[in-house]
Amino acid sequence: MRVKDYMTNNIVVIERDKPVSEAKRLLDENHFRHLPVVDDGKVVGIVSDRDINRTLAIAESVRTVCGVETDKDMKIEDIMTGDFLSIGGDESLRNAAKIMAERKIGCLPVVEDDRLVGIITETDIMRVFAEVAD
Repeated sequence: MRVKDYMTNNIVVIERDKPVSEAKRLLDENHFRHLPVVDDGKVVGIVSDRDINRTLAIAESVRTVCGVETDKDMKIEDIMTGDFLSIGGDESLRNAAKIMAERKIGCLPVVEDDRLVGIITETDIMRVFAEVAD
């Protein structure tokens, strides 16, 4: 079982200079929890719904307490995880699951020749587990 056979390859991405509100919109519309961050087609980070929701909650608190809007100019590059792990499509699904469990992360961008080709998530792995467990 290879990552490329189970990954999501219809990927929605966001550029690092886009506003946090744009990422929130993309995640909500597509029912995703993770967005790869790209710059000139190369993956430079990852942002999760938790990153975005935490950031927006803090911004709302600052707005409520201080009357200052802090999220208007906030960009994805301000909140993304730039130190992320990725995996190749030919890697085993078992290895992907092991990395995700050990590192407690919900997804791995799938990269070939520095190009994003997919994303493998906890949901993808659980779907495979459900199929083989029957």
